Amino acid sequence: MDFANPFEVEGRWYRGNLHCHTTESDGRLSPEDAAKHYRARGYDFLCLTDHNKVDDPGGLSTEGFLVLPGVETSPAQSRHHIVGIGLHQTGPLEQSETAQETIDRITSLGGLAFIAHPYWSALTDPDIRPLRSIIGIEAYNAVCEVMIARGFSTVHWDNLLSDGMRIGGLAVDDTHHYTDDSPGGWVWARAASLTEKDILEALSKGHYYSSTGPRILDINLDRDQLAVKSSPVDTITFHSQGPSGNSVHRVGEGILTHAKHTIKPEHRYVRVEFVDGGGRRAWTNPIYTDLFYN
Repeated sequence: MDFANPFEVEGRWYRGNLHCHTTESDGRLSPEDAAKHYRARGYDFLCLTDHNKVDDPGGLSTEGFLVLPGVETSPAQSRHHIVGIGLHQTGPLEQSETAQETIDRITSLGGLAFIAHPYWSALTDPDIRPLRSIIGIEAYNAVCEVMIARGFSTVHWDNLLSDGMRIGGLAVDDTHHYTDDSPGGWVWARAASLTEKDILEALSKGHYYSSTGPRILDINLDRDQLAVKSSPVDTITFHSQGPSGNSVHRVGEGILTHAKHTIKPEHRYVRVEFVDGGGRRAWTNPIYTDLFYN
C-alpha cells in the first residue's frame, strides 16, 4: 500500500470500529445491541468480527449507520489472529492451516485482511513480514490494553516499515464486554459515501487515520516538507527508521496544534503520532520517502 493523503480525497469522514464480538461468539451483546451501542456513541459504521463465523448484518444498518460483515479467525498452525472485513459469505468460516492461507481465503471472499493485536499474540516481526495481501496491523487494540496492557503494537509496525513492508496501522476496540473496552480505538475513513463499497475502498487505499481520541485536521506535503494539524495535543512525533525521527512538544501553557518536518532519504518512511494530555493518541499512515527520492 502506497501512501495516499486522505485529506486530498473527495468525500467526508466516517468514524468506524473494525473489530468487535457479539453473542454469536464470545461477546456480551447481541449483534443488534452491538450496533445500537456504537450508533449511540456517534459512530458511522461497525464491522462484526465474531470468531470463525461471519454474521449476517442484514437489517442492522440504518440511515446514517452501516454494519459490515467480518470475522476473526486463527490459523491452526500459528499464533496469528486475522481479521477479515467485508466478506461476501455468512456462516461458519473454515479454519485454514497457515496465516497466508487464511489471508488468501478472506481475500477470495471479497474481504480485506489485517493482523489483530500482534503484541498480545506474541508475534515477532518475522511472523508478519512474509505475509502478502494484508492492509495492515492493529497498531492499537483496546481490549488487549485493558486486559494486560498489551494493546499497542507500534514497535512491530515500525520494525516492519523499516524492513520495507508497506502496511497501515489500525486502531480498534476488539470489544467483548462493551464497558471499559469500548469506545477505545477507531478509524476515521475518508470515503465518497457511507456504503460498504466506498468504506472498503477507503480502507484498502489507506484513506483513513486511526485514533483513540485526537483529531487529525490536515496533512500537507509540499516537496520534502510535511506539515500536520490536529486538535490540541501535548506531542507530535514524526517516526522514521531508527533514530531519524523528530518529536515536537507543547511548551508551558501553550497549545500545540501543528508541526512540520523535513523528509530525508534515510528516513525510508515517516508516520506521525499525536498524543494529548490524557495519553490518547492518533496515527497517520506511513509516508514513504521514495515518493520524493529515487
